[in-house]
This record gives sequence, C-alpha cells and structure tokens, in this order.
Amino acid sequence: MDRKLRRFQFDRLVTPRYFALVNQGKDQNRLRRFSKMTRLLGQFALVAALLFSRSLNAQDKAAEKDWKKNIEKGDNAWKKGQLNEASDGYAAAIADAEKFPAGDPRLAETLRKHGSVRFQLRELADAQDSFRRALAIDEQKWGTNDVRLAGNFLEIGQACMYSKRYDEADLYFARGQSLVEKKYGHFDRTVGLCLQDRGQAALMDKRLADAEKYLKDALELAESPRVKVNLQVNEFIERRVQEPSQGQIASVLNDFGMLYAKTQRYTEAEDTFKRCLKLEAAAHGMGSLSLCTPLYNYSDTLAAEHKYVEAKKQMERCYTLLKEAQSDHPMMAQVQRRLEQLKTLAHDQ
Repeated sequence: MDRKLRRFQFDRLVTPRYFALVNQGKDQNRLRRFSKMTRLLGQFALVAALLFSRSLNAQDKAAEKDWKKNIEKGDNAWKKGQLNEASDGYAAAIADAEKFPAGDPRLAETLRKHGSVRFQLRELADAQDSFRRALAIDEQKWGTNDVRLAGNFLEIGQACMYSKRYDEADLYFARGQSLVEKKYGHFDRTVGLCLQDRGQAALMDKRLADAEKYLKDALELAESPRVKVNLQVNEFIERRVQEPSQGQIASVLNDFGMLYAKTQRYTEAEDTFKRCLKLEAAAHGMGSLSLCTPLYNYSDTLAAEHKYVEAKKQMERCYTLLKEAQSDHPMMAQVQRRLEQLKTLAHDQ
C-alpha cells in the first residue's frame, strides 16, 4: 500500500482516538480539581452554617431567658396590683418574644398580658394595639372563624367600649358570641360573658332597653346549672370564665344595679348592689379589690338619692380597700376626689 495512503488511514483512524484519550485525561484532572474545590467549599459552608446556627441558638437561649425573667417580673407585679411595673415587665417581654421564630405562641401570650394591664390602667390605645397584634397572630395560626378567637374579640371589644366606640365594641362581642354558640350552643359561660359585655356597652351608650335585655340573658346564664365551661384560650378570658359562680352573678348584678340607678329605680338598685356585694365577698373575701367597683357604684346611687352619709360610708370602704392593697389602681384618684365631695355633702346635711 502506498505510504501516503497508509499515513492517511492512520491519521484518520488512530489520531481522533488518541486526542480523545488525551482530552479525557485533561477533563478528569479538571474534574478532580473541581471536586476537591467543591468539597473544600462545602466543608467551609458547613462550618459557617454550624457557627451561625450556634450563634442563633445562643441568641434564642438568651432571648428566652430574658423573656422568662421579664414575664415573671410582670406576673409578680400584677398579682400585687403594681400595674405600672407589670406593664414595664410585659413590654420588655414583648421585645424578647419578637426575637423568637415566627409563629411562636409566646408573643401573642405576652401581647395579651400587656394589653390587659394597659387596659386596667385605662391606657386604651396601647391596650387595643397589643390586643389587635395578638389577634393577627392567632388568626394566622387558626384561621378567621375559629372559636378560640372569641377571647380576642372580647379583649378588643372591651377596649373599644371604654374608648366610647360602642357600636364597634358590640360588633366584636356579637362575633365572639356567634362563634361560641355555633361550637358549643347557648348554655356556655363564654356566651354569658359576651351578653354581659353587650349589656355594658348598651348601658354606657344609653340604649337602656337593649342593656336590660342583654343583662337579663346574661344573669340567666350566670345562675343556670346547665351552663358549662368549654373555652379557655387565653388568660384574659380564662380568668373571667373560671370566676366562681357567685362572682359571675355578682358581676352581672353590678351592671343591673347601674341600670336601675340610671332609670331612677333606686330601691331596686340598692337591693341589687347589696346582693352583689354579698356574693362578691363570698367569692373573693371581704378584703378583695373586686368589691371596689360595686361599692363605688352603690355609693353613687345613694348620693343620687341624697343619702350622703351612707354614700360616704360606702366610698370610705372602697378607699380603705384600695389603700390597704397599696396598689396603683386607676380608681384611687377618682375615689379620693369623690370621697372629699361626699364628706362635704354629708357634713352639710
């Protein structure tokens, strides 16, 4: 065979294979170098991730430790009636809880505690803000029609009511009542709370016929042996739901006494307040701060009848309870002013 032809065939048959093998070797070397680099980068990323995770865990643990400390501070102050200190503790706990992972239930819990204390201090804008933030968290977790939201609606409704937004308050109370009735039926203690709150809002809004209807239904439930306790979703509503039956009845009677006084049915009002105070003392003791509100309202009723001496006596009882508790209760300043007025009126009488 011609030498040129053989050379042509060799180049055609052998050379491509040779270069393929050479290129394959180069690719393998590149692949080995790339694999080694990838392993190094992966190891570096893993170490970085572990260090970052440890840093986050340390931050989470620190936040949790601070949260527990501040929640305990708030709880202890609240039990002692030191509402401003309780508010400060809960505000600090909110800042701690905001560092927790999204959806952590402790943030909503802390917001409700803070809202409840701000509500007692009558810092209603702050209370509503905390209650609404808690509601948004719970709605995201449970949905917008879950029965467990009834507590949130009562919280916000109360804050609206004392802000004199009575129609808005009634909407929240009615929504809570509807959710509970659909789930548990009418004979549920939370339904009674919703009806009582609707009665209070109507009374404050001077819709006296509506107030009497709602309060009558609330009193019927408070006194009924058929009523059950089904709903305990947060501390705000739990305290009210777990109230002894005598305390529940007393609470509604206080509202009824105010209704009778507003409609100048003074004899009925006096009898109602006396029964209310008796039941309240039986439920919580003679030294309980829960006696202060009915004592104040009873005193005002007596003053409206120009019975200033007896009115002064009831207001003095209210003042003594607040003073002995050594609390920064928001009623204290109001009670002091009213007591001074009654002393003057009683002296002139």
